This record gives sequence, structure tokens and C-alpha cells, in this order.
Amino acid sequence: MNERLESREGRPVLRIERRLHHPIETVWEAITWPDQLSSWYPFRVVEMEFRPGGTIMFDDGEGTQMTATIQEIEPPRLFSFSEHAPDSMPRESDDLVQIELVGDDDSCLLIFTHVFDDRPAAAMYATGWSASLEGLNLLLKGQPIDVQVDFVNSHEANVAKFGLDEGSLQQDQHGWTIQFERQLVLPVERVWSELLSDANSVQVAIGDSPPDPFLVPHCGQVEMRKFDPPRLLSCSCEVAGGSTTTVRWELSQGTGPGARLLVTETGLPHLSEHVDGFMTEWASRIERLARQVAKSAQEEPAY
Repeated sequence: MNERLESREGRPVLRIERRLHHPIETVWEAITWPDQLSSWYPFRVVEMEFRPGGTIMFDDGEGTQMTATIQEIEPPRLFSFSEHAPDSMPRESDDLVQIELVGDDDSCLLIFTHVFDDRPAAAMYATGWSASLEGLNLLLKGQPIDVQVDFVNSHEANVAKFGLDEGSLQQDQHGWTIQFERQLVLPVERVWSELLSDANSVQVAIGDSPPDPFLVPHCGQVEMRKFDPPRLLSCSCEVAGGSTTTVRWELSQGTGPGARLLVTETGLPHLSEHVDGFMTEWASRIERLARQVAKSAQEEPAY
């Protein structure tokens, strides 16, 4: 597949291209007529005022509604609209969905772009949009729209494809900060239980060493400073050279059904020659957790 993650004015842009073997006029109807758009789009169209500046009312049938504003209409070439994110998606504001058609004899190239805010959610968006565009293809073929999605494997493949498993390294007056932010495929409580595993029954207290799953190889003596399951564990860590860093594991509701993991280590010395190695250790540790979570999601699907 040709999904790409790009950037536009500092915002993530997901771009997907599909060659559709149907006339451009037929595809235009499938993306703009409310009944046909409702057939393949994630949300059903309740109302549509088909003009620039007009409103589209979407409803997913499960209690979530979204209002969109049409930005551009250039039949049969360009259709775009901006959706205002519902309260259940606090990391998003107003996105932009654009569908461009390039006709070629009896087929056309569909160029789908989605501009949004929450970059770690790109893997989930790519998985969902790819399924929706497959639904559009089935609609055009006159076939039942029954798209089977291997969400977990597709999501994890997109994480790697887009580099969403890479951490960030920043330096300020206090030293280096390492941070990894990763969208996971199970809810917060399930991820927390995966982290603790058999340690769920262990009594932990401030000042103790945290449960083993929260330890990282480059840390020596570790003392827990905050423990607020299933959302937060913070500890002080002794690292090479006798310095002390602070490590925070945070879980919150991600964009979509899964949890968002944020791991931050602060206070690494400015001249530390170990920073790159620490980044590698963190990447390996978080990847192991993501694989563990993905395996559990496949064994006991949460959605």
C-alpha cells in the first residue's frame, strides 16, 4: 500500500492514493452523494448542504456525532471538508479531509489526504482510512461492503512504517530529556495489567523499588516517587556516573479506543556519552511492551 505520513505547516498529513477502475464521474458521485458517502465513510451522513461553507452532519450510530464544514467543491475533481473533533478526541481540533480525483480514460486516481493534530494516532487513522477506501472500491464494483480488517497487525505495521516508534531527545539547561509517545491497541486498564503482569498483587509503596516491568537496564538504584494506578508511575533512577534522573510512565486515553503511553526520562547530564545507548534501551523496552499488548489484543480482542 502507498500510505504516507507527511507534514503541512507543522501538522501531520496522511496521504493515500488508490487507482479506481471506474470513470471519474461515477467516483465523484460515490464520494459526494450522501447515501453513497454514508456507505463507505466511517460516519453516516445525516444532513448535507452541498456548497462551499455548507454543513455536513455525521453520526456513527453509537452516540458520536460530528459537524463538518465543506471547504471546496470542484466537480468532478475536488471535494474537501473540515470536521470538528468531538469531546472524546481532546488531542484533535479541526481536521481537513480532502479527496482529489484525476481522471484517465475509464479510470481515475483517487488522492486522499487527512490533515490532523495527533501524530501518534497516524497509524490508527491509516488503518481506518485504508479500510474505508476499500469499502469505496467495493461500492463502485457493486459488491457488498464487508471489509475485514486485521486492526492490530495493520496498526503495528503502520507504526513502524511511519516511524512512530521513534523517541525524541532534547537538551535544555537541566540536561537531556528522552521521551517516547506510543499509541497502543488496548485500553488503559488492560495495558497497565500487561505492565504489572504477576506483580498486580505486590504491595508497593513510595520509596520502594518499582515492579520489575517498570525498570530499565541502564538504571541502578531506583526509588518510586509516585504511584497512581492505572495512570502513573514515577521514580528516581541512578545512572552511569552517579547522576540521578526522573522516569515517568504515564497512560491516558489515546485518540481512538486504545491507550496512549508516554515515557519520559529527565535530568540526564549534558555531557553524558551514554544518551544514545539509553535511547536504544528505551526503544527496545517499549517495543517489547507494544508487542506484548498486541499479542494480548489478538488473543482477546477488545474491539
